[in-house]
Amino acid sequence: MTETASWSVGVRRAQLAMGLGFLAMALGAFLTSSLMGPLFHRMASSPVWARMLVFELLLPQLWALVVLPLLAYGTARVVPLNPWPASLAAVLTGEGFIYAVRRVLQGDGPRPSVGVAAAEVGVIALGVWLTQAAIRRARGKV
Repeated sequence: MTETASWSVGVRRAQLAMGLGFLAMALGAFLTSSLMGPLFHRMASSPVWARMLVFELLLPQLWALVVLPLLAYGTARVVPLNPWPASLAAVLTGEGFIYAVRRVLQGDGPRPSVGVAAAEVGVIALGVWLTQAAIRRARGKV
């Protein structure tokens, strides 16, 4: 394989990973919005910390925790993906888009506290790990 051909394969894999991240983020937004109403009514009597955990931390990141690993698993069954680079590129693409939309809508609005930001980073790191694990499992390298 020539140097140009191997470079173009790497570019195509990066584009695929970025597309997976964007698609997972879009599908996750639909899933989150459909779950928000029923969960809100079921958790009305729950403690405040439980509602904050679900509605502020887990549901907004559902795309990275559930949808992206499922999409990556299905894709890796067909296309050979490198687990860590693909999962990082996909998660960074989805988070980058979400950040850009928030920035446009809120401007220089309120920033989350350090604890909330650290929890969000932890959930995103879990999403990266789950995605790379799904890719490894799809490729038979558990």
